[in-house]
Amino acid sequence: MRKIFISFIVIFCRTLLFALTADEILDKMDDVRDYKTAKMNATMKIINRDGHTTSMSLISYEKTGEEEDMSLMRFTEPARLKGTAILTVGDNIWYYNNRTNRVRLLSKSAKKGSMMGSSFSYEDMDMNYVDDYTAEIEKETDKEYVLKIIPKDKDKTYKYLLADVRKDDFIATKVEYYNKNDLKYKELISKDIVNIGGHLVALFVSMKEIGSQKITNFEMKEDSAEFDLRLDDKLFSERYLKK
Repeated sequence: MRKIFISFIVIFCRTLLFALTADEILDKMDDVRDYKTAKMNATMKIINRDGHTTSMSLISYEKTGEEEDMSLMRFTEPARLKGTAILTVGDNIWYYNNRTNRVRLLSKSAKKGSMMGSSFSYEDMDMNYVDDYTAEIEKETDKEYVLKIIPKDKDKTYKYLLADVRKDDFIATKVEYYNKNDLKYKELISKDIVNIGGHLVALFVSMKEIGSQKITNFEMKEDSAEFDLRLDDKLFSERYLKK
């Protein structure tokens, strides 16, 4: 009996020793994006409460910089949106309207607005969990953590997020967004997780607004993703937006 008790204590202490903190889990969630560069083609479908659907096609580029991350999203369809682009460099976001040929740097308040009429805000598309948020472990099961993710900047749209994070690969399969009144405002679902060249990618991501029931789906074909290719920094410049 004594040996069994001692073995239990040893196992328990080892478990405590190697248990992850909430902030370490955030780091590992960020490490899932372990690529230096990426290029992807996707379709964005906006579905309103009445079932009306608007579809858009786009191509996106991402690059991890030494000082700041960069991304460019350029729309290719429908014709009226072709060339319209969204550029993110660090905390700055520029919107280029191809029809007016104008580039606009988004203000902090404008980042909270809808991105192209979708369920995503510009702020949603530019979340940096490691730098901008802290976390607490709300619950833990054999297969996942439930994290409460809290913004450091109290001026953020959401009071906190609840994320279901898989233990085996640190993919967040569900994220719930809560407003200042502790009411669930949005829900993000990621599924069809595949390994492309050693990188984990969700081929289907869906954001639902609880109040309006608007749903926005991002869908990507597995063969459209490329990683660790050469991308010039000029691609992520305000000047390049108009090309």
